[in-house]
Amino acid sequence: MHPRFKHFPWQSDYSAQPNQFCPYIMATAQPGYSSSAVNIDEHGFRVQYDRMGRRLYLSRLREKYEGCILILGNSASFGVSVSSDNKTLGHFLGDEKFPCINLSIRGATMQQELSVFMAFKHLLPKIHKIIVVTGVCDVSLAVQPEDIYSASVGGMHSMETYFRKHYQRTLNDAGVAGIAKENYLAKAEEIYHRYRWIQKYFESTSRSFSMQRIVDSSEFDKNFSFILKLIENVIESWGWIQKGGEVEVNIVLQPVIGWTSKARSTIEDECIEQDLRSNPAIDLYANASVHKRVITTVEKSCLMHGLKYIDANLTFDRYSSSQTCFTDICHLTDYGTELLALVINRELM
Repeated sequence: MHPRFKHFPWQSDYSAQPNQFCPYIMATAQPGYSSSAVNIDEHGFRVQYDRMGRRLYLSRLREKYEGCILILGNSASFGVSVSSDNKTLGHFLGDEKFPCINLSIRGATMQQELSVFMAFKHLLPKIHKIIVVTGVCDVSLAVQPEDIYSASVGGMHSMETYFRKHYQRTLNDAGVAGIAKENYLAKAEEIYHRYRWIQKYFESTSRSFSMQRIVDSSEFDKNFSFILKLIENVIESWGWIQKGGEVEVNIVLQPVIGWTSKARSTIEDECIEQDLRSNPAIDLYANASVHKRVITTVEKSCLMHGLKYIDANLTFDRYSSSQTCFTDICHLTDYGTELLALVINRELM
């Protein structure tokens, strides 16, 4: 058993929670997924609650509120690894008048985060502030060349496996037979992610066909340089939105082990060392040198286009090995999520 499941037993709820294909933004969570730790609404976003503990329904927001604060991001701000829906980042932000709405998606790159805003803003009341908590999903693509689909627009996580699989599903004939096949595939995927012994069995029989190719430092640097240009492009677009939409846009570079100098706790060390043994390519991007290039790019682009930004890693630098903030290199514990919320409240709210 991976130590993450020992220390955070609700992690199995996340392993079983699937995404699904969604036009324009590539993927959302599968609507209707239910578990003790994570639940998904009818739009494909995590069920969310305001600071007073009241359920927020996306379809009713315009009727109930004059305005809102919007969070966009990847799986870290989605709340992978927190123990329940009311422990996510959005729950600790906003107020009674302007709730914080969290439209983060697992695995999302900065380009997908921008697309989510464009696709779903029609559901929201007036947006007073956008907070984009981001960074690592873009950079980690540099060690996954199979997922960099285009030399001009980049790619998305699991392009070769995840997206292709769901594309094939869209080719099913309509009707009972097609629906039955979709239901079968969805159930098989749920079972596969829930039981580690099934994953191990199919990994052992598929290893020679599906092993991720490990990139060397020179290929990583080439991919990384390309990704930094894409980050600049997205931040420029956010600058246009801020200027034209009269909404304040803030970029938060998310905390990442290797980007922050925080000493690892015993639990953090146990979980991350296991991850490094199974995926040594993590070391190529989870380090101080890569962090410096990322924050330099973010800082330069934000200043050029008039956006506020913070590097949350600088705050996490101050925390010690007695504090368990991470469950892997980028996902946060309940405690780590509250600490990130404190940073955002202090610096941006």
